[in-house]
Amino acid sequence: MINIDKSVALSEYKDCGTIGMWEEVLNAAKTDPSMIEKGVEGIHMLARDHARTPMQWTSAAPHGGFSKTTGETWMRANDSYATINAAQQENDPDSSLAFYRAMLKLRKAESDLVVRGLFELVDRENEQTFVFVKRAGSKAMLVALNFTADFQPFVVPKALGGQVALSVSSLGLDGVVSDELRPFEARIFLPSA
Repeated sequence: MINIDKSVALSEYKDCGTIGMWEEVLNAAKTDPSMIEKGVEGIHMLARDHARTPMQWTSAAPHGGFSKTTGETWMRANDSYATINAAQQENDPDSSLAFYRAMLKLRKAESDLVVRGLFELVDRENEQTFVFVKRAGSKAMLVALNFTADFQPFVVPKALGGQVALSVSSLGLDGVVSDELRPFEARIFLPSA
C-alpha cells in the first residue's frame, strides 16, 4: 500500500492525532500564515491514516472490495486500490503479499528465534543500515535492513562464520549473499544446513 494521495482533503482524515494537529496548525496560523503550508506537508508525511485505510482486496469492486456498500464507508479506500490490491499480488512471488507470507511462515517456523530470541545489535554506529542477530540456544538468525535509497555495504558478521543462507528478502529471493544491500532492502538469514 502507499500513502493517501495529497489531493485528498484533510477533512477526510480520521485519526484523532491528525485532527488535533490540524487544529493546532490553524490556531498557530492566526499569527503565522506560513504554518498552514507546513502543517499540510507534515500531515501528508506523518498521518497515521496512511496505514489505516481499508484493506485493498481487489480492483473489481467498489472500495477495493473492503465493503459491499456502494455508498460511502466510514473511511475512504485509498485510490490506489485500482492497481495495488491483494488479488493483483496473489501470484507474484516478488509482491508485498508474498513477502509478508514468507515472513509469517518464518515467524511460525522459527518462533524460538523471532519471538523469544535474544537481540544483539551488530553495527551500532551505522545510521544507514540496521543489522542485528537473534539468538536462541545454539541457533542464530541475522537480520539486515537498509533504510536508504542507496546500495549499502554489507558483510556477514564473523561471529556467524559466514555460514548463512538467505531465507527472506523484501526484494525477492535471489539466493545470493552479496557484499551490499539494495536500496530499502530487508534480508533475513538463517544458518545454512
